[in-house]
Amino acid sequence: MIEKAKSLSIGHGRENKDLCPMIDKASVQRAYDIIETAEKEGADLLLDGRNVQIEGYPDGNWLGPTVIDNVKPGMTCYD
Repeated sequence: MIEKAKSLSIGHGRENKDLCPMIDKASVQRAYDIIETAEKEGADLLLDGRNVQIEGYPDGNWLGPTVIDNVKPGMTCYD
């Protein structure tokens, strides 16, 4: 699963890409907060999609493939 996630393409969406930018900076920050909280709550971050940079789009709202393991009911990222 990790290798499949790593192989996903990321881009602006005007071409065939698997992942496009998030809607706004607030959405990116919310995702970052969930990832950070997951780690603090004991989940394992197997693939970290934070801080992705796409050439030509330095200010895009990017979040790359992210895989979190050992998530339990009650964790923030579980909901």
